[in-house]
This record gives sequence, structure tokens and C-alpha cells, in this order.
Amino acid sequence: METPAAAGLPPPLRLLTPAAMGAFAELDTARLPPAAAAWMAPLSPALPAAAPAAAPAALVPPAALAGLPHAIAVDQVVRSVAVGPATAGTPAAAGGEAGALLGVTSAIHLPVSVDGGFICGLVATDVVLDAAQVVAEHHPLARTVYDVHTDTFWMATAHLGGGLLVAAQSTPTPEGNAIDVTTSVFCRPQAAGGLVGLLSRDSTLVRGVGRLAPVDGATPLSVMRSAVARAIGAFGSASVEVPPPDGGGSTAAGVPADAGEAPPGPVIATTLTTEYSSAAVVTRLSALVAGWRPVHPGGLRVGPAAAPQFRAPLHSACRDTAPKPSFDATTPRAPRISANARIGRTVPFFPTLRIIVESFVPIRHLAQELCSSPYPKSQSCHSE
Repeated sequence: METPAAAGLPPPLRLLTPAAMGAFAELDTARLPPAAAAWMAPLSPALPAAAPAAAPAALVPPAALAGLPHAIAVDQVVRSVAVGPATAGTPAAAGGEAGALLGVTSAIHLPVSVDGGFICGLVATDVVLDAAQVVAEHHPLARTVYDVHTDTFWMATAHLGGGLLVAAQSTPTPEGNAIDVTTSVFCRPQAAGGLVGLLSRDSTLVRGVGRLAPVDGATPLSVMRSAVARAIGAFGSASVEVPPPDGGGSTAAGVPADAGEAPPGPVIATTLTTEYSSAAVVTRLSALVAGWRPVHPGGLRVGPAAAPQFRAPLHSACRDTAPKPSFDATTPRAPRISANARIGRTVPFFPTLRIIVESFVPIRHLAQELCSSPYPKSQSCHSE
């Protein structure tokens, strides 16, 4: 496992105790039912990456493939936008056109199980372009829980061999015209009982033109699918770094967190363009999901090689191998058909050749004899 320091990431801004982590909304799994909380448990920031309990988060349960018919796949393009710096009491100056291309991704949202009004799911992401290079070793799988009643998503994924954990929560704003996303990046402890490092925490507002589309409340699955489909279209997003809730423990240098907070950082503005994935992309993402299923060690054994089975060459298959009778001018020969060319069967190399016949009898007599045979009649057989 590669540590964040070895990966070139900054040192933790905060060292969090278990009590401090409970104040993070993106880690608030206490309100979840037991099944949903157990689904997200392998992605707890307090769990060391090498712990056996963290291993299931990197794999797809075999039963999860049953949710593929209900999955929804989207493609997203992210571009930068130039904005002015944010100062105290003054919002950032927006404006400008879309700038450099930052990322291109395809993701499939796969429901796994439904527990009341909570849907446990997986998101498999195929990163086509990552110009920002935020994480060098990007893991494609993320686990999610969607609350149908509050229209809230929880998401968590682990990178860098499980040592770096990203947790997020997204929910519509009270006005219903934007989506508020809070994302935190944690450094997991090397051993059980260690402190969790907080690398960053951002608040992002994603807004389009007009109000968000309503969700389809027919079934829990339709609610989840329509909630994901609300991201289809063009949106603008603004992200700013925010402090941990209630101070959040102590700094890496041991200074209490409430000794003084850093001023707000610059606003990072981007444009998001999202559309439904094509059938080819859905197939590729489905194969990505299937490729992360666990494999039993017994299935990796290779048995002894089977005896090779050789086919006869095509020229020998088409050759008439019947014994040649002796020629007798006084006795008419019966029609002889190749043993490898039955009526109605195409001869290799010659798709239009239906039958091979060698005979001394008249052709009209031969056609009548063939049409009265027990074999199925060929389309060329007809009576006059």
C-alpha cells in the first residue's frame, strides 16, 4: 500500500478522533438501517487498509450482477472556468467561457439491494481523461447508499491501495434548483486505533438552468434512477474548501483546530456536461463490473491438456471416397452420391453446390428418383 506522502499528497490538515469523525455528514451512517450500514462499513476511514474487513470494498459481490438490467450509465465531460478570487464578504466574480478540458469519465450506477427506503449500490467509473491527476492509482469501484425519503446519496471509494479514502454526500438544496455535494478526503491509519488524517474537505454547488427535474416515485429503483438522471444536461459547479465540522480534532502539528481557521480558498469553477452512455459504453462498463468479481482459487487451476482433435482437410471432406465399381456396359449404374454431400447440406468451399452426382442414367430419371427418396425434398425438385 502506498501512503499519501509517498504518492506526493500534502500532509493531513487535521488528525481526527472517532468522536470528531461522527460530526461529518458524509460519514453519518448511524441513521442507516443495519444492512446499509454494513454495506458501507468496509469503507470506514478508521479502518486500516490492510484490515481484512476492508477487502470487500475492492470487489464486486457476485449477486450484484443481477442489478445490471436496472443500471444507468452516463458520460461526463468536465472543463475549467476562470473566475476571480474570493475575498472576505465578497463572492467570487464569475464569468468567462469554458476553458481547458479537465476530465472525461463514463460511470455506471448499479443497484445491489433495497432495504426499505434505502438502496445500496455500486458505481464503476472508467476514467478516459484525468488532466488534473488528483489520484495516480484510481480504483474504479465506489459504494453508494441512496435514501429515497430524503433524496440523499452517500458515496465512498478507496484509492492508493486502500490507504486514501474519499467520502461524499449529495442532496438537493431546499430551493430545489441545485445539488449540494460535500466531499472529504481521508488518510487511513496504518494500524487499528490510529488517528484518521483529513487531507481536504470541499463543498460544491452544482446548478443548471431552472429547477431540478422531479424524481419518479413509482418504485425505489425508479426514484434512484431518476435521481441519477437529473445530472443529464449542462451544469455549472463551484467548489470551495471548507473546514471540518466543529473544528474537527487537532492539526498535524498538534495545535487545536479552533486556534484559528485558514481564510477561505479560491473558488474552483467548472462546467459539467453529462449525457447517457451509448450501448457500446454500457457494454464496456458492464464488463468492467464483471471483471472485479472475486475468483475462487480453485477456479484458477489448469488441468492437463486435452488430446488435440484434428479435422479432415476440406479437400478430403469433399472427395468422393466410395469404392469404384467395375464398369459393365450391359448393367446400368445406380446413381451415386458422395457420402459427404447429403441432400440439403452445403458442401464446403462451394456454398452454391448442393449435391454431387455421377451417373450414366438420364437426368430426368435421376430427378424423379431423388424426389421420391426418403430424404427431405430439395427446393429444386418439382414435378411436371
